[in-house]
Amino acid sequence: MESRAVIFERTGAPDVLKIVTVEVGEPGPGEVRIRNTAIGVNFSDVYTRAHNYRKVPLPARLGYEGAGIIDAVGPGVTKFRKGDRVAYGVDAYGAYADYHIHSASKTHHVPDGVSDQEAAAVISKAITVYSLIKRVYPVQAQDRVLLHSAAGGIGLIACQWLKHLGATVIGTASTPEKMDLALKNGADHVIHYGHEDIAQRVTQITGGELADAVFDGVGAPTFEASLNSLKACGYLVSFGQASGEPLSAAQLTSLLARTSIYFVKPAAKQFFSSDEDLDAAAREIFELVRSGIIRVKIHRQYAMEDVAQCHADLESRQTMGSCILVP
Repeated sequence: MESRAVIFERTGAPDVLKIVTVEVGEPGPGEVRIRNTAIGVNFSDVYTRAHNYRKVPLPARLGYEGAGIIDAVGPGVTKFRKGDRVAYGVDAYGAYADYHIHSASKTHHVPDGVSDQEAAAVISKAITVYSLIKRVYPVQAQDRVLLHSAAGGIGLIACQWLKHLGATVIGTASTPEKMDLALKNGADHVIHYGHEDIAQRVTQITGGELADAVFDGVGAPTFEASLNSLKACGYLVSFGQASGEPLSAAQLTSLLARTSIYFVKPAAKQFFSSDEDLDAAAREIFELVRSGIIRVKIHRQYAMEDVAQCHADLESRQTMGSCILVP
């Protein structure tokens, strides 16, 4: 069957993205074919399009997060049947399409009470949050946590989940509107990024105790502030580089000069022992969404034809929450 898909033949601005028609075959052993009803958009998609940091052969496709309906099941698949509502967010490159073939073992049932749009907007981001706050640094009640980009797609999920765990959440955000949104979603304090000294404010907020853990998805621009906000034997978890900048040699030297801190640069999927472990995390995530503990903030739904505008909006840092494409 034919399917529309988004590709880029060269790196560059959002206008390098274009929609083409591709042929989609039958799912192979252990695979399912999914008719996408909603597709998650992540900043890593923007960085791949602009810089090809994943080093994929060109022309290349984008996307690894979505939700939809099982259209066909491959040989040996017993977990799903045609018509099941599902979501996926790991090892799913090429999700910007009408139809997507994916591993059944990394596909998850979506329960009643969770919409396709919510599932597509949350699954990959929440799996990342799960790995950060339950595996990389298991957050405990009363922990003091500094979270950068607290009003982003990952940040809003993390704020709510951290608050549910009983942590004191100190967020950073770049505009008053984003600061207010973070506060409404569980942050106890929000620092105005670019206008306030982050480490100084963390010192004030904690009475000099500093943060037990820092979750930094920005990268180089926040690196020194993250280090200076961390208590002795605290954890600096660097899980992304939304700034698009790697750490400089000087910053790495600064890190190596520090003592009594833990620095972790995780890949989320490596913190799951098996596909069953991953599926259990997805069930927990959807239960948190279904019960209202995690409220999914969707900034805007874009038609697939508007994918370039979606990327431009995300890249401009003007979005709050998650963006999704609707085929």
